[in-house]
Amino acid sequence: MNRTASKWLSTFTALMLMLAVLPAMGRTTSYAQGDSRMFPETGKTVKGKFLAYWNTHGGLPQQGFPVSEEMQEKSETDGKTYKVQYFERAVFEEHPENRAPYDVLLTLVGVFNLKRNYPSGVADQKPNTTNPLRFGNITSKVVGGKFREYWEKNGGLAQQGYPLTDEFQERSLVDGKVYTVQVFERAVFELHPENAGKPSEVLLSLLGRFEHERKFGAGTPKRGGTLVVAASTDPGSLNTAITTAGGTHYVADHIYNGLVGLDDQLNPTPELAASWQITEGGKVYTFKLQPNVKWHDNQPFTSADVKFTFEEVLLKFHARTKAGLENVLERIDTPSADTVVFRFKQPYGPLLQRLDVVEAPIVAKHIYEGKNVQQDPANLRPVGTGPFKFGEYVKGDHVTLERNPNYFRTGLPYLDKVIFRIIPDTNTATLALERGEVDYISSVNGSDIERLIKNTDLKLAKGFGGGGGSLCQNVLIPNLIKESPFRKLEVRQAFYQAIDRQFILDRVYFGQGDISTGPISRQMTWAYSADVKSYSYNVVNANQLLDRAGYPRGADGNRFTVVFTHAPGFARLGEAMREQLKQVGINLQLESLEVNAANEKVFIKKEFDMGVASYCNGTDPEIGVKRVYV
Repeated sequence: MNRTASKWLSTFTALMLMLAVLPAMGRTTSYAQGDSRMFPETGKTVKGKFLAYWNTHGGLPQQGFPVSEEMQEKSETDGKTYKVQYFERAVFEEHPENRAPYDVLLTLVGVFNLKRNYPSGVADQKPNTTNPLRFGNITSKVVGGKFREYWEKNGGLAQQGYPLTDEFQERSLVDGKVYTVQVFERAVFELHPENAGKPSEVLLSLLGRFEHERKFGAGTPKRGGTLVVAASTDPGSLNTAITTAGGTHYVADHIYNGLVGLDDQLNPTPELAASWQITEGGKVYTFKLQPNVKWHDNQPFTSADVKFTFEEVLLKFHARTKAGLENVLERIDTPSADTVVFRFKQPYGPLLQRLDVVEAPIVAKHIYEGKNVQQDPANLRPVGTGPFKFGEYVKGDHVTLERNPNYFRTGLPYLDKVIFRIIPDTNTATLALERGEVDYISSVNGSDIERLIKNTDLKLAKGFGGGGGSLCQNVLIPNLIKESPFRKLEVRQAFYQAIDRQFILDRVYFGQGDISTGPISRQMTWAYSADVKSYSYNVVNANQLLDRAGYPRGADGNRFTVVFTHAPGFARLGEAMREQLKQVGINLQLESLEVNAANEKVFIKKEFDMGVASYCNGTDPEIGVKRVYV
């Protein structure tokens, strides 16, 4: 089993994940044209039309080595099946219905790659203004500078396609360095200034290889085996319907299902609901449920479970669902055991995006009805409908989930068992991965990235959406309920301006992210606006604001003390802020607590001065942002 490390990316206020781009290696071997050729470097053979196309369209520098033999594959463009062959930098597709030279086409690997890795668009794009080539009404993107030179010399529109982005910064998973890149329909260009003046100054990323590994790298799935996963926090409760805590969902989401799922492009897909209809202009959603679904205790799943879950659990205890639906949902009807109808007071567009297992896990009515849902013992021995059943929970040590043999998705899951080992310290978890003691960790320290990239026994994968996985931003939380300096606006403004967020991004998170400008993630490009008031790092101004607020420095140089309550994952952030705030006379004391204890103190008891949380936007500001303000 391949062991995988998923890079942990976070910043002080926002996260900007970067697409994995694999730059081409320089090779100088040449090959003569013929009817077929076997490449000993990969053991694959190119023949016929594909070899002719390879030879006449750049060969090794442009297309790379073959990484597969010819095969039949359904196109993501039109759904038809074509003969294809994967190369390092491209995928060839035969179209016998076309006359030459269009009987062999390049697939739109750039299009597919961009859609999968940046479903909400790429932030911070900058058009190259050096000799820019524009494309009229086709696209507002331009090609300029070195990328234009390369584009024109190497096939232009026919070989590379239109630009899908302007230039932006992206970290390579090959060497861990950040490069200027630009995405085209059929390729990604990567600028290597260290190779200035050489043919390798602009390299094509290995999108063909990337696509092949994504689709076929794991081989044919086989039944059986145990996956050992490192969990950074003890989940506490295993009922995900009563909490938005990431540590709980990380483990227990595999026990439950939502009415719908979300694919890689965040489109709704059938889960407990087999189908749905939207009527009355978006005010009524009617769901037909999957037939013959059973709870893990073999009781039948019905529409009554859905109605109970929303009315008695989610709308009372799940923060995001409660904030989003309680004022707009009129009622839920269950006209039959396999039909659920949501009726809204007004058209409600985001519903399908908030019915997955994270936002709306369905729990069993026969388990919780008439009980205290938050305190019931079933929360530690959960019963769900999901792919895995509860096995064992040893607090502070591990959670074991076992395969559900009666899962309604035939043949799934493949694994027999998943064991979540609770390892709070990221360094310890990384060491366990390198030693082969665990198979997967969800995050690594930024300082470890370059070392892990070079470890051929591991695969480092870039995620999307931040530390919480869903367009998340790390947010400081001042307690405005209790009497404290934060009750004064000048103090909050001074605190903000005393924090050097660029330093934190560079030194604490090793450049893995971006600095936010507000509550909406810049990754959600359709909803984001940079046109907001901003306060830059300004120690002089921060000191003046604190003076005006009535907090002079004492004999020890301090104005007042703030206790920063945080989980261990935010320890380095706290240390950096403590040093920066000394410049303005704020004494920041660090209170590091286990995640569940920190959450209880901040969000339940509200006994804190300053907290921190990763607030996730979700797929729509209505889902993740609204809850902060209502």
